[in-house]
Amino acid sequence: RSARILVMGPPGSGRSSIARGLSKRFGFVNINTAHLLADQASKRTEIGRMCIPIIAEGELVPDDIICSLVTQRLKQPDCNIHGYILDGFPKTGPQISLLYDLKIRPTVIVVLECPDEIAIERLSHKKIDPVSGQIYDLNELKQDLPQEILDRL
Repeated sequence: RSARILVMGPPGSGRSSIARGLSKRFGFVNINTAHLLADQASKRTEIGRMCIPIIAEGELVPDDIICSLVTQRLKQPDCNIHGYILDGFPKTGPQISLLYDLKIRPTVIVVLECPDEIAIERLSHKKIDPVSGQIYDLNELKQDLPQEILDRL
């Protein structure tokens, strides 16, 4: 049976970096709700258009939308074949209930802790593109972004 890993922790704790590293090293599918939402935004779907202002304000996207996107992603065959990492999901009671309803029992749960001052420092370098919903860490930008995107950040 494939790995089912949850990586939990507050914003700025390094959760996504650890999930990316584990995914790359072991070939797990990395399921990150921010990436699922950014994908919807870049495709200009109804969900994407609705969520961009919510994300830009730093608010949580409604559970029904997040749960629907995660459910759709978990049903794709690569998750069963390679295993997956849920990055920052679940965050709320209804999201936890979804895991129970889908009969998902994690094989590993990683819980990260981070002092507030470090989290604040890390988060101060993150910017959200108001058009695509993509989150960029200005300290980790290794790719050359088009000036158009840089101007929006």
